[in-house]
Amino acid sequence: LKLARQLRAQGGEMQMAFVNLPSEFLQNTINRFSGEGDELVKQLLSAQVVNKRSIVDTFDELDGIMDTPADKIAVCQVWGEIGLRCMCTDDERTREIGIGLLDSLQRRQYAHQAKLTEPAERVLDWVKDTCKHEGPLLVKTLMATTLHEAERVVNLLSTLSQVLIATDSDRVSEVPQLWVTIALSCLRCTDKYLIREMGFIMTQEAVRMTKQMAYPNMSHSNSLMYKSRLGKDLHAILTTTVEEFLASLFSEKTCHHAVIRLVSPWLVNDYYREFCYEDDEVDLMKFLVDAAVHPEWEVVDAVTDLLVKITVSNISIKSLNSLCNLFGDAVRAKATAVAGNRLVLTWIDKTRQKKWVMSVQEKVLNLLWTMLVTKSSENEDDTLKVLDYFKNQFGNIRGHLSEWGFTNLSEKEVTAKNCILTCAKDCLIEMRASVQRKPRYDYLTAQDQLSRATQSSSLLQIVLDLVDNLRPDLLREMHEGDPSGMLSDVFEELCYAGSSEVDDVDDAALFSRLTLLGALCSYLQPQSPLTADWIRLIWNTCIQKHRSVVLKWYTIILAPEQPQDTLYFPDAAEGKAARSVVLDNISAMITEPGFNMAELGSDGTDCLLQLFMWVNKDTGAFRDDPQANVMSEDQDIEVSCAG
Repeated sequence: LKLARQLRAQGGEMQMAFVNLPSEFLQNTINRFSGEGDELVKQLLSAQVVNKRSIVDTFDELDGIMDTPADKIAVCQVWGEIGLRCMCTDDERTREIGIGLLDSLQRRQYAHQAKLTEPAERVLDWVKDTCKHEGPLLVKTLMATTLHEAERVVNLLSTLSQVLIATDSDRVSEVPQLWVTIALSCLRCTDKYLIREMGFIMTQEAVRMTKQMAYPNMSHSNSLMYKSRLGKDLHAILTTTVEEFLASLFSEKTCHHAVIRLVSPWLVNDYYREFCYEDDEVDLMKFLVDAAVHPEWEVVDAVTDLLVKITVSNISIKSLNSLCNLFGDAVRAKATAVAGNRLVLTWIDKTRQKKWVMSVQEKVLNLLWTMLVTKSSENEDDTLKVLDYFKNQFGNIRGHLSEWGFTNLSEKEVTAKNCILTCAKDCLIEMRASVQRKPRYDYLTAQDQLSRATQSSSLLQIVLDLVDNLRPDLLREMHEGDPSGMLSDVFEELCYAGSSEVDDVDDAALFSRLTLLGALCSYLQPQSPLTADWIRLIWNTCIQKHRSVVLKWYTIILAPEQPQDTLYFPDAAEGKAARSVVLDNISAMITEPGFNMAELGSDGTDCLLQLFMWVNKDTGAFRDDPQANVMSEDQDIEVSCAG
């Protein structure tokens, strides 16, 4: 052909001698490569066409030697038809030849006038028949047709899309849909990792294709224009298949740690940001948390790493709020509490230095509060980690609020105020639910609620300590004008927890409640409702099971040093009466037949001795002035416990 073109260029008889050569060569080419499938593969081999270069160069020369537009269109027609038929074979080399033919064809001037719609749509049907399967059948078909590599399918579909766009086919939109369908089907092939990897790479390439951009005044035949159109269509389909894609990775049948580790970097850096960053319908966090806490999937390490990567890199506020809620649900539910706690503890360790925005701090604090109240871990070191993180986050929130104020607060100040108040009120709610024997949630038992009340009593003390100078305002909003009513609730829950009808409250848990009661009474002075009657009731209900901590608390609450009485009691007279009550009760106890003083323990003995001194000071028998000692140093004091 090159030689004929040169000879024809001489004109005259030489030109006439080769005038019919191009059309004859074209017809001969049609005849030589008229087969389909395996037959076409054999025809190409017999003609020694083993790569795209030789046949593409041939068509280039043939196009160049043609004289008229009609002849050039005829060349493009044959060129395209052979290329499309090459794509419908099981032989990878032949498909590469076809793709090369079509790729070079689009740069020819008359290519868009070739009538290739019908043959191109036949290729589309062939790809559908070959690849639209599921499970083992899909694997078998892909392996049989040598389409088991993502690059091969991507090249095939990209080229096919260009041809269909160029020919104005009505079926152009089927290509991106087919692309995503094949990718998802491959991802669901759980028994063949190679095919699952192929599905991931196809999805990865689809996302990359969505970033292709076309520019104004671009040539109709420019490949970037075709890719831009394909990318736009792929983006639309990927957006509507987010849930299906995530399910193909994080469902019971498909979840696998190797696959998760394979997709993790890309999922964090590309897919999440583009398709589910602020999605109102599909929540990636739910897929991840469900997978991490599932008892049988064994992907907790892989998913936890993925969650941490997303959190520390580019997580959205919507996703982080959802994540905190999901963490809380996982910790609260008995079936997932252990796994959920382990997940959150790891997350806390990895994100400890992260500085959250205000709206997120609120969610994080609520999560930590839930973990502490539910006592999600029996390991004290774990609990201390959570408590430390809680204090840190609470301190950050507290830092946004300099004055409690009721007007002219900024948005951050309002959020901080509500967060602090909610945290404190929720502790009270937990304690009220315990004494009322009405668990706060349906899945809780009365025993569960009692445990939550124990944790809440400790947590409320921490909150009240951390708010510092805002404490009076916080308490005012907590009791809503009824401080005695609020303290009565705390007192009643204490008596219930320390009574003989409850078996699951140890000394430490009761002492936490006693300490909270004392702290609240001191904070609410002069409105404290603590009286000698309350002191008597605590003795009557709690002394049998919790003698040591009750007596220990008495030594704190009943100390008469000024202004100790008015620190806890409404007035000094009530403090004196309370001391008399306790001393009378101790006297009665130790004079019972068979009582052994050793049974009091060190706290009880200390309380007895101090009460003896305090009550006698109350009555004026003793004075604090050491110079007023009315007894000589060699005299012994004889103490009678006979009342």
